[in-house]
Amino acid sequence: MEIAYLHVVINHLPIMGVPIVLGVLLLGLWTRDESIKRAALLGFVVLGVLTVPVFLTGKGGEDFVEHVAGVSDDAIDAHEDAATMAFIAVEVLAALSLVLFLRYGGYPMLWRRAGPPGKTVPASAVAAVFIVAAATSAVLGYAGRLGGKISHTEFSADAQVEAGDDERERDG
Repeated sequence: MEIAYLHVVINHLPIMGVPIVLGVLLLGLWTRDESIKRAALLGFVVLGVLTVPVFLTGKGGEDFVEHVAGVSDDAIDAHEDAATMAFIAVEVLAALSLVLFLRYGGYPMLWRRAGPPGKTVPASAVAAVFIVAAATSAVLGYAGRLGGKISHTEFSADAQVEAGDDERERDG
């Protein structure tokens, strides 16, 4: 399997995962359930780990696609810059989530034990994670869109759709 193909397959993990886990965090806020909030924090930590191979395969994928005819070096560079920012954002989100998970009683949750009483995740901490996760989702989406422009010509501004044979016959 080519590393570029592997990158295209796994890059959707953080792009889709962060907004999904953000939804879990919102569910925890809405239900005021500490275990759901902690599960969301743990989810962000897992996504931080899963994002490392996405980033590393992107570096290898660049070496592969830069030699493909019709691939723009500018598109690769723009995606690489945005992907670096997205990687940093995911890792900051994961680190923040790990600290809060451990600080506010998440550790016993891993062994299905109740956390210490009174260890609720403060609203200010949840708000900080929410803001970082929302910003991370935006950066991931932007990086993904720029990555799509490398090989998906339909994303470029000058893309034109050619009429198929059926449409040519109908128009002509």
